[in-house]
Amino acid sequence: MGINYATRDGGKLMAKNRDFLYIRDSRKIELAPPERVCTGKDDMSQAMDKAQKSQLRTDFPEFRPGDTVRVNVKLREMESGEKGGEKEKERIQPFEGVVIKRRGHTAGASFTVRRVSFGIGVERIFPLHSPMIASIEVVQQGNVRRAKLYYLRGLKGKSARIKRAARVEQPVEAKAGE
Repeated sequence: MGINYATRDGGKLMAKNRDFLYIRDSRKIELAPPERVCTGKDDMSQAMDKAQKSQLRTDFPEFRPGDTVRVNVKLREMESGEKGGEKEKERIQPFEGVVIKRRGHTAGASFTVRRVSFGIGVERIFPLHSPMIASIEVVQQGNVRRAKLYYLRGLKGKSARIKRAARVEQPVEAKAGE
């Protein structure tokens, strides 16, 4: 639990095996007192996480980068009526492709889906907890070793395929009372 060494090198503080440092003046380096040490999340971020939890959707399946998913997106269209009036119509459009990226963990979480349509790669970024997403279905699970699959952008044809995963879904146990 200590600092192996700490020196000033060219005006920069260089520390190996850093713990929390506290500098009183330019010549003296000490460990921070316990009340000044960061122990994790502050109260404000905990309050924000608690407020955002009520807005999160939980009706989606677990999916990871490399999985092929079908995202059903709600689209609003204006339809002209018989008497000249316009009517708003809502329909669902599926977008099926490979998840190449997932980011975020609370209300700002999003994921990117890539598909090749008529020889042209199309990527779409979806906010995970958006009301415009009707549903997400996992079509096929993929076996990849990276979290961001940007290398798929440069591949074509059979080389852009992803191996199928041998993951087994854990069965959800029924609650005692049902």
